[in-house]
Amino acid sequence: MDLRAILSGKQWTLHRPNGDIRSPSVRFESGGEIVGYTHINETRWDLEDGKLVFRHADGHVTARAGDVTTEDGRYTIFMMCGEDASARAHFLVERQAPIADFVACRSLSEILDLARTHRAFGGNGKLGMPGFTPPVIDTLEIIEVSAATLPRLADVGVRVAGSFGARNAIIVDRAMPRIVNLTITFNGHGYNTVLLDKACRIRGSLNFEGSENLVIAGVTCPARDIRLTANFRYNAAGLLFGRGGSAGEINLWIEGPERSVQIGDDFMFSWGIWLRTADSHGMIDLESGAIANPSRSIVIGPHVWLGQDVIVMPGGMVGGGSVVGARAIVTKPVPENCVAVGSPAHSVRERTSWTRNAHPTDEEIRELQNWARNSRAT
Repeated sequence: MDLRAILSGKQWTLHRPNGDIRSPSVRFESGGEIVGYTHINETRWDLEDGKLVFRHADGHVTARAGDVTTEDGRYTIFMMCGEDASARAHFLVERQAPIADFVACRSLSEILDLARTHRAFGGNGKLGMPGFTPPVIDTLEIIEVSAATLPRLADVGVRVAGSFGARNAIIVDRAMPRIVNLTITFNGHGYNTVLLDKACRIRGSLNFEGSENLVIAGVTCPARDIRLTANFRYNAAGLLFGRGGSAGEINLWIEGPERSVQIGDDFMFSWGIWLRTADSHGMIDLESGAIANPSRSIVIGPHVWLGQDVIVMPGGMVGGGSVVGARAIVTKPVPENCVAVGSPAHSVRERTSWTRNAHPTDEEIRELQNWARNSRAT
């Protein structure tokens, strides 16, 4: 078996022995460089006696190929620690499709096209739900995270903590004022992307514990902020904020893979909001061995008001125009244009929506009525 021919020109995903993804996109360059592998001390590859080997920076072999299998035209290469074939270390799986590399994009339309095929959103060519407006950027700037770009990131209000990882990108408008105050931790993972509207006032922290995650945030409601703490616990997850939203405090626990939290335009969230796509611990049916609490995506429609201390559980959905009362727990779909309360949250008032103004004018009320009629039509 010609391993050099098998490796040539392909992208690979590197897995830990338990199957978790260690590096989402690994390439073996003809000059012997390993590109995309995030282990700082294993940067070179070679062939010895026809076997793939990983080399430490000082030259010694750290792992070598054992079994090589193929299924449905995709190769899997198992790596051994030393010479012991039973001591499997990581394994490489040939990627079915190229990784989403936003650093390589050249226009906002190209970025949004790539986002529409992102695995977090089903790869179905759609981005968001009806009532979601993507960010506006006049002069595109893609900042690849590295030691050299830290000063530029600081200019726009982004601080990077910990190790950088590979091909992580912050995408902004070149003329964006410093209205962002974000601390982002990549933990050595790669291909994570954060796209910010030129008028997005977002504050807090993003913590990536995996790769290929995508955050898209639209323009914020005038003179208001989105304050958040978001943890991405795995790979290929997504977070969308629509246009004109605000939040006192959101805590997001986005655990995939390929799960997302999607929030439509003109949302208003209070303090102590929790949105979780998973319980973080598995519950197993002992008879069938099935996972009883799988991770599931969350969808919050446009013009939704979440009251203080609301919790939205995995698979939770809130229809556009609705209000969820304080301390409610959303475990199943909430209809549009209603008031829902309780645990689990249930509708107590239909054909009802809300305004930001506590004392709305007649014109504001008519605009809300028109919006509700139009949203039903779409």
